[in-house]
Amino acid sequence: MIEALALFVALFVLLFGGLTVGALRASDREAGQVDARPAVRR
Repeated sequence: MIEALALFVALFVLLFGGLTVGALRASDREAGQVDARPAVRR
């Protein structure tokens, strides 16, 4: 049971992290914040 709980927590963290990164990328695109990462452009 402990293994199942640990697996569930790991999957939840991965899912939450993916959603957070996706939301941040979407907000960056909408706001047009390209100046925050000039190293990527050059």
